[in-house]
Amino acid sequence: MPSDAEVIIAAAKVAYAAYEMFLSGNISVRQARDEIVAAINNAKIEIIDRIDAIAAAEARTCAQDVVLGIETFNLLTQDNQQEFALGATSCVNRIDTLLTTLTSKAAIDQLGFTLHAVGPIMLVARSQVGFSNTNFVPVLVRSTQRVITALTPTCHSRIIEARLQWNCSSYNNSGGPDPSRRLAEREAGEGTSWALSKAVLPQLLKM
Repeated sequence: MPSDAEVIIAAAKVAYAAYEMFLSGNISVRQARDEIVAAINNAKIEIIDRIDAIAAAEARTCAQDVVLGIETFNLLTQDNQQEFALGATSCVNRIDTLLTTLTSKAAIDQLGFTLHAVGPIMLVARSQVGFSNTNFVPVLVRSTQRVITALTPTCHSRIIEARLQWNCSSYNNSGGPDPSRRLAEREAGEGTSWALSKAVLPQLLKM
């Protein structure tokens, strides 16, 4: 059975892939929105749990509004759709700002998961109302890179029974001993938004 983190990672990758398909002209913006909503819904319980853990009330509230509100986007008037898109944008900017000031790795971890629930929703909502995302994909990239930097597991090696072995640790997990540093690092960080951020960064860099 997949972990909560794995469920969110899978949903975020599908959501960003849907937006990429829209950008490449393979599907309409409405189809992309529907696919993003379906992906987020598949991980809604896990995402809301992460949002609820955010200490910053402002970010917690806006993220919940975006994740729960996107389902009824097509029922809104044009003005309210624009308001929703701007609200989602403001929420991403808020998360981006918090990631520059917070030092708690646990807090950064929750924001990292939340960023990539709100991120694809922001992109498709802005596109559907005709707003450009030229200035906001770089915000997502920058925030994602900050999460990766803050949560990268720390690793050290030692000789065990005449073999080099690696041990790595994140703020809440450990990996190894393993002869491969990459595997020990992955094991240590697999339950955090470091793993999520590394998974979606290549998708964001292609947009």
